[in-house]
Amino acid sequence: MRAVQVEEFMARHLAQRPAAASGEPRVVIVDPSRGFYAIDLVQNDPFLRGRILTFVTRGRAADEAMMAARFPELRLLASDARGSVWGRP
Repeated sequence: MRAVQVEEFMARHLAQRPAAASGEPRVVIVDPSRGFYAIDLVQNDPFLRGRILTFVTRGRAADEAMMAARFPELRLLASDARGSVWGRP
């Protein structure tokens, strides 16, 4: 029973991440002010070897400027109140 409770909690928690309906996500920018413990969704490999990088938003304009400077090959795949997803279309 406990394992089922943990699985349900984790599924609800991870569902707070912004998602893209199509494309190949590479960068996810999370708004930690939305949701329950949303800052916990920002967990990257210490050496950034993961397939998807997760960052905290600094605001839409700052996020777009950072993406243009650091990841010019990626495009905005999806955006909502929870954050944005950037990747290859």
